[in-house]
Amino acid sequence: MNFKQHKTGTAIACWFAVLLGFLILFLVKKDDIFSTLKETRFFSTVFGKEPDFILRYDPKKTVTPPSAKTDEAPPSAFPYNEDKPLSVLPAEKNTARPPELAESQEHLEERAVKDTAKTKAKLWFVEITAEGTVSRKEVSRMLPAAGAPLTQAIQALLAGPGSGKPDNRVRTLIPDGSRLLSASVSGGVARLSFSEEFQWNSAGIEGYMAQLMQVVYTATAIPGVRSVQFLIDGELREYIGGEGIGIGMPLTRSFFQ
Repeated sequence: MNFKQHKTGTAIACWFAVLLGFLILFLVKKDDIFSTLKETRFFSTVFGKEPDFILRYDPKKTVTPPSAKTDEAPPSAFPYNEDKPLSVLPAEKNTARPPELAESQEHLEERAVKDTAKTKAKLWFVEITAEGTVSRKEVSRMLPAAGAPLTQAIQALLAGPGSGKPDNRVRTLIPDGSRLLSASVSGGVARLSFSEEFQWNSAGIEGYMAQLMQVVYTATAIPGVRSVQFLIDGELREYIGGEGIGIGMPLTRSFFQ
């Protein structure tokens, strides 16, 4: 009798354990079981009607923890319409020039301005009147401002009065072929070296005086020049031509007055 009671107690305990296990499993998998029963309509198929607890069952929504990573891309800050293509704005052109290029361009512009700039120079020629007398004649000439004023003025003087408005009475008595070899200024004295042609004048003493006057008056019109020392081929000569006009000392305007 005791053995039968012991066996019966053991069986009851086993069945209780099995039921408890099913209960725990049911509680753990309750949502899955209810969801499966509702989706498969098990009660309607077997018993012809869904019980109220199945009809009222609402499956829990899975909430993703804030820290969980998702594959969903974050919303864009700019709205995008798939039906309307994105318009790409053209890149802004950089109009700023590199410093070295800007400096080079400024240098070229300054040089162009200097090349086109002009300055007024006073040149002296001679004017022969109807009576045959010779007098000084001042002529203004626009010359480039970039070069040495003294050199440019003497070069323009040697070129003659042909530029500008023609005047048959205005002429030069500087011998043809005369060339300026060098020019410098020191202590108010302009040292001008002329080629060999400068020392021979076919017009005689008046021609020599006129050619020296033309050079002295033109040179001393340059600021800072008070007198002229004549040189022939870079050498100092005491006299010019065969008339004995002295050029061994610097000449001023007062020499011709």
